[in-house]
Amino acid sequence: MHRRGLTQTPNPSSSIETAVQCVYIQDAHPFPEVEEFVAHSSKIYWLALLEYAKPMKAAFADYLKDTPSVKAILVGTRRTDPHGQHLKFFDPTDSGWPAFVRIHPVIDWHYVDIWTVRAMHTLYHLLTDFFSLYVSSTYLTARYTTADIPH
Repeated sequence: MHRRGLTQTPNPSSSIETAVQCVYIQDAHPFPEVEEFVAHSSKIYWLALLEYAKPMKAAFADYLKDTPSVKAILVGTRRTDPHGQHLKFFDPTDSGWPAFVRIHPVIDWHYVDIWTVRAMHTLYHLLTDFFSLYVSSTYLTARYTTADIPH
């Protein structure tokens, strides 16, 4: 992610060096909101997204076959989730599953932590949108007052 942030490329997802590699394992009957979120996130974060519409074990097997350099995957499991109570920050997959290291960066997060980050993200985008609107309207006003006033 750091490399992607430093790139001068107009589309960092076009390069394996700068793209954030992601896998989306689609449910048999996904919520439209989830599909929209994945599509939106893929665009705004310039993700190199591979999608699989199959059971999770088979999807991970195919993903690792398609991306053999992947050795670890970030997952969003929390300790309070089903089967999460004994997980550590780094865990190999269970026996019988495709082999990779599961990284649990939010294992000890609670709902309040997640919603705090969501609120900060939303506030950031609101401020960015406001600033863009302010700059655009200032530019339009300045342009009108300097160039378009009849002499």
